[in-house]
Amino acid sequence: MRNWISLIWQATWDTLLPPRCLGCDATRSPENWEEMPPLSRLFCDPCQPTIEGAEPVVPLGPLARLHVPYAYGGQLAEAIMTFKYHDRAEMAWPLASLWHPLRAQLRGFDLVVPVPLHRQRLRRRGYNQAALLARALRLGPPVATHLLLRKRSTPPQATLSASERRSALQGAFDTRRPLGGRVLLVDDVTTTGATLATCAQALLHAGAERVEGIALAHTQR
Repeated sequence: MRNWISLIWQATWDTLLPPRCLGCDATRSPENWEEMPPLSRLFCDPCQPTIEGAEPVVPLGPLARLHVPYAYGGQLAEAIMTFKYHDRAEMAWPLASLWHPLRAQLRGFDLVVPVPLHRQRLRRRGYNQAALLARALRLGPPVATHLLLRKRSTPPQATLSASERRSALQGAFDTRRPLGGRVLLVDDVTTTGATLATCAQALLHAGAERVEGIALAHTQR
């Protein structure tokens, strides 16, 4: 019964607000939506990005594993930038669908934790893109959006070298309460893995047994 309700709701929603290409904003046909590969749901044929898997080779440190399925670039990069900086919170669901090929690897977690924004940046942006992606992922475990605290604002990570990132992030995160079990950290983009590693360190210090990270895309420096 629940599946039928979901299908009816999706059909009604697609009729009232047809899906649009994230590259050119052209209206997409909702036919065979569930059978489409994730990238085909996001982009029309002319805008299809050429993306290869990109598990980054970085010092993971406190992260037991880091899952990153795509390289950052092309129309995917444009879509992520639009999602983050142009008040397009509704893009969280289609972007989170890009993680579908990894779902078999994302089992056994007790908690899903998004990388937090500092309160000043959160106030300016209006939402935390990592929190929206974590909810849209729908893995099953609770999503703890307020467990990790960003104690101080840090410079934009894209402007810093790897060593500068580690230095800027040192002591920037804390947890609001003790915890245990296995935790999945969620972010949108990673480069050196420094932000995810620093968050993982705070979670392990608070009692987490194991911390893995996941991001949509990995940038090459």
